[in-house]
Amino acid sequence: MKRFYITFLISISMVSLYAQNIGISNDNTFTTPQSPLHIYWTSDGNLLQLSRSNAGNTGLTFSVSNNDYSILNRQNNALIFGTNATERMRITNTGNVGIGTNVPAAQLHTTGTVRFAGYTSGANGAILRTNSSGDLSITNFSGTANDVLLGTGAFGSMNSLAWQLTGNSGLTDGTNNFLGTTSAVPLKFVTNGTANVRMTIAAAGTIGVNVAPSTSYQLYASSALAVAGNATIYGESTGSAQVYGVLGTASGNVANASGVRGYASGATAATNGVWGEAASSSGSGVYGLATHANGDGVFGFNSAAAGAGTGAGVYGISRQTGAAGVVGNGSTSTNGVLGMNNNDTYAAVQAQNANANGDALFAYNSAANGGGTGTAIWAHSRQTGASTIVAGLRSMSYFPNAAISGITDATIHIGIGIIGACDNAFGVGVQGQSAGTNGIGVFGSSSSATGFGGYFHNTNNSGTGIIVGGNNLTPSYLPSGSGGAFTGDPYGIAAYKFGPLTNNEGAGYFIASTTSNSGVAIAYRFNNTNYKILNIGGFGGTASTDVWGLTNDTNDRKIMFCPEAPEILLQDYGQGELINGRAHIELDPIFSRNIVVNDEHPLRVFIQLEGDCNGVYVTNKTKNGFDVIELQNGKSNVKFTWFVTANRADYINPITNELISKHEGVRFPQAPNPEKIERLPERKYGGLCIPQAPKSEKIESLRVRNYENEKLKKVEK
Repeated sequence: MKRFYITFLISISMVSLYAQNIGISNDNTFTTPQSPLHIYWTSDGNLLQLSRSNAGNTGLTFSVSNNDYSILNRQNNALIFGTNATERMRITNTGNVGIGTNVPAAQLHTTGTVRFAGYTSGANGAILRTNSSGDLSITNFSGTANDVLLGTGAFGSMNSLAWQLTGNSGLTDGTNNFLGTTSAVPLKFVTNGTANVRMTIAAAGTIGVNVAPSTSYQLYASSALAVAGNATIYGESTGSAQVYGVLGTASGNVANASGVRGYASGATAATNGVWGEAASSSGSGVYGLATHANGDGVFGFNSAAAGAGTGAGVYGISRQTGAAGVVGNGSTSTNGVLGMNNNDTYAAVQAQNANANGDALFAYNSAANGGGTGTAIWAHSRQTGASTIVAGLRSMSYFPNAAISGITDATIHIGIGIIGACDNAFGVGVQGQSAGTNGIGVFGSSSSATGFGGYFHNTNNSGTGIIVGGNNLTPSYLPSGSGGAFTGDPYGIAAYKFGPLTNNEGAGYFIASTTSNSGVAIAYRFNNTNYKILNIGGFGGTASTDVWGLTNDTNDRKIMFCPEAPEILLQDYGQGELINGRAHIELDPIFSRNIVVNDEHPLRVFIQLEGDCNGVYVTNKTKNGFDVIELQNGKSNVKFTWFVTANRADYINPITNELISKHEGVRFPQAPNPEKIERLPERKYGGLCIPQAPKSEKIESLRVRNYENEKLKKVEK
């Protein structure tokens, strides 16, 4: 084998090659490298640096210090180890080590299995745990099914005196073996969490079921206490004091709690859950008292299987005309009668009257006239599939998403779904109000070609059919009356024509005479020409304005008229000056863009000289300008004014090249005929009906609310 030596004198370093081995050293006596790459360094420091920088201590370094060797990534990045071209382990820039993951979330994070060869367990397995120093230790399972991990850290059986879930044996007596407390504290029984105390035995021995024990009763329950037997609970009271044979109170925080509940489950016999009888004129057969806001004084329940029976939870009959079968009196603090159910077939409260002149339901707020907020009927629903109140005249239909549905059957002539009436000078028959972003106060809709979304009719000769105020403004109107009065700022009325504008369509159509149907159309298209204002049906109107007269009287105003032409024309004015008998006038480019000049539509130019010369003529007329030349080759320098008239060019969309309005060649076009006008047949609706004799003070007077400043009230009742 040949031996080659190559020495590089860089500082004190030396590189030697021995066969294919390469040696790097700061000792020039080092001549025999023992590996393909052998770095021999006599001092501490970096032995190898792999870096993307020419600075020291950057990139990946292999270093030695006192015979301690290190591999360091000196950048703020991870150090990665792998096999088979795949990453196996990573040390992040924060020191977390990940095995099988490139985002370790802890100081050691592995996604695979871990084996602790020095901690083998017994046959039954073990628990691996640490001591106070963090050292691992192992505790083997004992293999006994009932053994638990004791506080000593070992597995073993519980104390024999502990109460077992499967029962205890070997008890001797109730003195030494008992379940209870040895201090003056209550014993509580809990289910489903410590917050749910089901029964408490107080230190004094009283018992509370679902409620704290009472000092007045030995057994105190917050809801029904059921017992079996013919007379499992019997109460009898004697003496003149206010005592009770049976006293049931409901003062818990659970809705529908009952102090006393009577239950009758006989299928055919006339059994009674609770039977009460009173022989006194002021007594009550059954008297129920609830001292909590959610308690029931009396609770009636028919528990028979669901069916078509006629049994009721509470059924009352009275033959006396001064009362009712059932009377509910909420006094000053609650409801008089409350009906509840939880099915989709029957109503919580049903009122029914078989007499043609009878009232199925009569509601009446009998308080003295005033500004209170009480109502005769208050209805509230959280469901949007129907209406809160459905009122049908021979109809069972209704509308969804509505507070009130009023529907009359189609067989009723001039039927009315809802009528609102008010005879007060400032009253409102029907008010619609919406505070929503896109809400609508009143919405009318019709699906018939001869129907109307809204119909407003004022029968007074000086009345206004409809008055509308926008932009939070108080609307104004004509004292002489009108079909409609609209007030707004910046616009009193805005009319929108839906979709593309085609012939015989426009934004507005105003008829001045219902005899001839003549008037004007606004923003109207006829024969492909768009008109700002177009006379309809022989109206013969003209465009005009008013000017001040010769006096300072504000009523001294005169009318001036706009000139009109048989063609669609644009005009412009200006002044020029002859220089040595010649002048060129360049028209405004905006004016030029919107006119057409050709043989059929010549540019008409009129010159007014303002000095002496031989006269002038106009030549070289185009849409962009014209020349003014003095006659007889004159050389005058004279000022002049000019006036031009040209035909307006067709109005073309500059992007789509679509014809928007036809202007060229339009001369004395045929005027459009008026639209056919249909007059609505006169409709007469019935007036307010007031019974001749009030029923139970049914109508005192028509109640009126001041809606002028009233806001929507969101009240839960």
